[in-house]
Amino acid sequence: MIEIEDIFFNKLSKRCDKWYPYLHAYEKHLSKFRGKKCKLLEVGVQKGVSLELWHHYFGKDCSIYGVDNDQNVAELKYDFAADLTIGDQEDVEFWKEYTSTRGFFDIIIDDGGHKMKQQENTILSLFGKLNYGGVYIVEDTHTSYWEDFGGGFKKDGSFIENMKSLIDLLHVRHVDKERPPQQVINIFHGLDSISFYDSMIVLEKAIPKDFKRMFSQ
Repeated sequence: MIEIEDIFFNKLSKRCDKWYPYLHAYEKHLSKFRGKKCKLLEVGVQKGVSLELWHHYFGKDCSIYGVDNDQNVAELKYDFAADLTIGDQEDVEFWKEYTSTRGFFDIIIDDGGHKMKQQENTILSLFGKLNYGGVYIVEDTHTSYWEDFGGGFKKDGSFIENMKSLIDLLHVRHVDKERPPQQVINIFHGLDSISFYDSMIVLEKAIPKDFKRMFSQ
């Protein structure tokens, strides 16, 4: 059993709503931050147990931030420091104001409302606020196939279809003529890899000295 499983099953005050298969993806992409000074933002706090999971997993040197549109989240109490904010993740102006005072993050996890516009506006607003070497995770991406969430199989504009288009961005230096829009290139500057899992997408940003690609400015 990997340690995050032990935390998940045995060390939390209440049941955590995270899906069990996510744990191995967390271990694969996030273990490098354990025991180190880092900043984590989770969008979608709900009952707050996931922030407890991150505190146990990353340790006392991890600064934890949470955003949710549920006013009850402001009343959550922990035995560790957590910066909790009420806000609408679909609101681009909210993110501009929020990041102007919180700065950059090493880990960003979108476990919010899971609707297409929510996921899209959040990543477009926050990927540029991810530190180099950082990890951006979007959970419950199966909603890209659900009409009630704005999705549908291979539907233009669904979050998964938009993420598929970033594969071209990873190869942009090899493209001679038609290229991804410059705005997209700028927003996802430093994108190093995209990993697709069942209901989860993980994007990683390169460390500048290890950049494998050149992005237009």
